[in-house]
Amino acid sequence: MKRIAPIYLFPLALLIVVQVLFMMRDDSPLPNQALWGTDGYMRLLRVEALAETGEWFNSTVQRANTPNGDTLHWTRPFDVLLLAGAAPLIPALGLKEALYWWGVFISPVLHWLTLLALMWAARPLIPREGLVYLGVVSLAQPALLSYYAAARPDHHSLIGLLFVLLLGLILRLLTGEGNRRTALIAGTVAGLGLWVSVEFLLPVAITLTALGLAWLVHRGDYARAGRDLALGAVLVIAFALIVERPASEELTIEYDRISIVHLFVLSMILAFWQAAMVLNPDTRKFRLGVAVLGIVAVAIAIANAFPLFFAGPYAMVDARVVSVWFKDTAEVRSLINPANPLKSLRESLFMIGPILVAGPWLWHLIRREPPARHRGWMFIALGLAVFVPLALYQARWATYAEFLIVPAYTAVILALLTRLDGQGIPVAPGAKLARAAARAMIVGGMTTAFLLLTVIVYKLEDRAPATPGCSMAAMSKYLAIESSLATPGKRIMTLVFFGPEILYRSEHDVVGTPYQRNTAGILDTIDFFAAVDPAISLAIARKRGIDLVMLCTSAKERNWYKAPGSTFKQLAADQPPDWLSPLVLPDDLAKTFRLYAVKPGAN
Repeated sequence: MKRIAPIYLFPLALLIVVQVLFMMRDDSPLPNQALWGTDGYMRLLRVEALAETGEWFNSTVQRANTPNGDTLHWTRPFDVLLLAGAAPLIPALGLKEALYWWGVFISPVLHWLTLLALMWAARPLIPREGLVYLGVVSLAQPALLSYYAAARPDHHSLIGLLFVLLLGLILRLLTGEGNRRTALIAGTVAGLGLWVSVEFLLPVAITLTALGLAWLVHRGDYARAGRDLALGAVLVIAFALIVERPASEELTIEYDRISIVHLFVLSMILAFWQAAMVLNPDTRKFRLGVAVLGIVAVAIAIANAFPLFFAGPYAMVDARVVSVWFKDTAEVRSLINPANPLKSLRESLFMIGPILVAGPWLWHLIRREPPARHRGWMFIALGLAVFVPLALYQARWATYAEFLIVPAYTAVILALLTRLDGQGIPVAPGAKLARAAARAMIVGGMTTAFLLLTVIVYKLEDRAPATPGCSMAAMSKYLAIESSLATPGKRIMTLVFFGPEILYRSEHDVVGTPYQRNTAGILDTIDFFAAVDPAISLAIARKRGIDLVMLCTSAKERNWYKAPGSTFKQLAADQPPDWLSPLVLPDDLAKTFRLYAVKPGAN
């Protein structure tokens, strides 16, 4: 154990260094006591409300989508982690400060745990002495560093940890190192992942597909493993429904949040695996027939019970919201932009570039490795076949792709180091230092190669001149403390992505927030700023009882309102309609922000 400890400690220590360097970036939100993105503000606001009111089942943020309120699709596990971590700090800092500072560090802490889990998970495929390189390689994956960044209290960091745990468990089942308890634990992890977010359906589906293929080809005990995994997931989901919902809502149908829909789906899969165990087909042809009939039967049952399930979690979201709002949501942007091939190349190399090397080597490993590891590498290949194209389509899936790329890319590095070492041939003492330097160059060069390629492509790009940023930390603080605005709280019409930080820092209400359930708020915000006829904007302001209108002239959302004469363009040019009065802002805010008051009687 003493020899193994440094293998784990070096990447863990290096991770702390990387996180500290990220906190010291010029654009770090910490000096302004801010957060990365918008979700963190809404999450902290939600947990504050839970702590202050104790209303466990209440997911409504009354000050969003004003005056109607907005119900979030998030669930409680990450809320509990935030509240539990902040609890020891509350006596000294107070609730808001304690939640903020634990919110700053929760994702780095989860990253530390995920790195430990990743080195454990890869052990069936990577020799123990190679785990240090695997850990180092994982620290150069941009999507992982983004999701686990300090000052980003986001449930995706918890999803990443659960995915890695599921990866380690399924690899042990496929390589023969697992048992029935392993499958039950895997099911528990799968259920927890679905509880945190229904996007975990895809990792669960890939896991069950891998077990199905192993059963189809090898028979073995894979049907029992599939049954036990599905059973574990069903039990956790059933527990989640009891915990998440009051009894009157446990049968509520929802596709974007854990619900009776997902309990039914996993129950049907459990029934399939149970039937496979009872039939116990002893030939591949028989198993193939059972598999085809079972898949068809499960699909028909799901389609009949919940026909929108196969349309995905956004099945009940207005199509206009998806098409317009998603365009400027960073995590769902496509890495491929036909209008800008160099940017497409840069972003693809940056996020998933190592697949260009890991992919061919993975094929080599599948062909050459012994049967147990062959099945493990086949699972990695199956996951990459799903997540790499998805990452190109939507950047949010790059996290899963990077987790799966890391073991295969590490295997390439280990092969190069083995070749350098000459299969263990002894070397003269004087050559050991040179060999150590060469090993360091291989590891460092391979780890950073695609990051450096990204920089080169970036230099070749034609980029538009940089525009001044929108300091929402400063603006939302101004709205909170300016005596003429702060009390009583006002109803503000502002850009969709500005809503959460205003809610977090002030007592004001907003209309739009960037969450799919706030369809009415998003569409009213878009219609307000896109309107060419001032009467349309006025009608929305009256309907909502708006007091203030605020925008930033350089916000990304300005691209939604390019039409000549749009309300956004008029307000940005200081040409408001006669029912709005401009308010004077401090000089530093006036450079990019505009703030208007609705004249008395207009609304």
